Amino acid sequence: MNFRHWVFRAEHPHQPFKSFEDASDFWPRLKASFTDALALILMPNHAHLLLPASLDPELAKNKLHALMNQCSRRINSKITWQKLSAPTEIWDRFHLKRQLRYVALNPCRKNLCTDPLEWRWSTYRELFDGSHRYTAIANLIREPSLKAYHQYVSSDPSVSITGTPPPLKKSLRNCELASLEGILASVVAATGKHPRAIQTKRPPRLLFVQACEQLGWTKTQIIADLCDISTRGLRRLRHLPASSELQHVFACLSDPRLSVAANQVTQDFINQVRSSKQTEQRRKVGRLSEDSSSTPHPYSQ
Repeated sequence: MNFRHWVFRAEHPHQPFKSFEDASDFWPRLKASFTDALALILMPNHAHLLLPASLDPELAKNKLHALMNQCSRRINSKITWQKLSAPTEIWDRFHLKRQLRYVALNPCRKNLCTDPLEWRWSTYRELFDGSHRYTAIANLIREPSLKAYHQYVSSDPSVSITGTPPPLKKSLRNCELASLEGILASVVAATGKHPRAIQTKRPPRLLFVQACEQLGWTKTQIIADLCDISTRGLRRLRHLPASSELQHVFACLSDPRLSVAANQVTQDFINQVRSSKQTEQRRKVGRLSEDSSSTPHPYSQ
C-alpha cells in the first residue's frame, strides 16, 4: 500500500497548538477526521499526517481546511495558515519506515522533549497501548517487535544514540508511592484532558478518584476539593465499577515519560485550586469576625 505525507502549518508567529488546552481540544478532532492515518503528530504550529494513498487528495485537503477553520474559530484568533503544499509520495517500505521515524522524532528534534514517548499529541505513544496501528506498521515495514521498533525510532542523537527502553510494564507496585499530583498528571496524560476536567466531566473525575482509592489515598477532603464535589459525592464515586481506563493511568504512573507533558499544567491547576480554597477560607473567617463583632456579647450589659 502506498502512502502520502501531509503537513499543514500556521504562519509565523502563530502557534495555535502551543498550550495544553488548545492542543487537547484539537487533537481528538484531528484523529477523528483521519481514522485511517498510519501516523499523526501535532506540534505547536503544525501537524504531520501519514495517510493512505487510497484517500482522495481533494477529500484530504477539504478535511484539513475544515480543521484549520475550526481551529481559528474556536480559539477566536485570526490565524494565518500556510497554503497546503502537495504531499510527499511514499512508494516503498524503506521510505515509509524513515518517514514514520521522522514523524515520531519531530518534537525531539525541535528540542520540545527528550523521548518520543513524552510527546502527548502523537499516535506513536499509542502503539504501546495495543493500538491497531502497530499491527499495520509491523506488517508494512516488517518490524519483528514493538521493542525493536522503539529501539529503531529512539536511536537518534536528539534522544539517545543507543536508544531508550520501551515503556515500563503497567504495575500497581510501580505506583505505590505516587503523589496526588502524580496521579492527577497521569490521568491528564492518559485522557488528554485538561486537569480542570475532573471538576466538570464525569469520566476523568471517576478515573482520578478510583486511582486515588486503589493507591491508598485517604485524604478525602483534599481529593473532593480538587474535584469540586462534596465528600458524600466522592464516596459515591468510589463505589462505582472500576473504569477500564485505569490501566492507562497506571501505565503513565509506571513510566514518567508518559506523563511528563502533563506535569506543568497539573501543577498550575493544583496551585490554582489551593489558592482558591485559601481565599474562600479567609472570606469565611472574615465574615465570622464581622458577625461576632456586630453581635452584642451576652455578658456585655
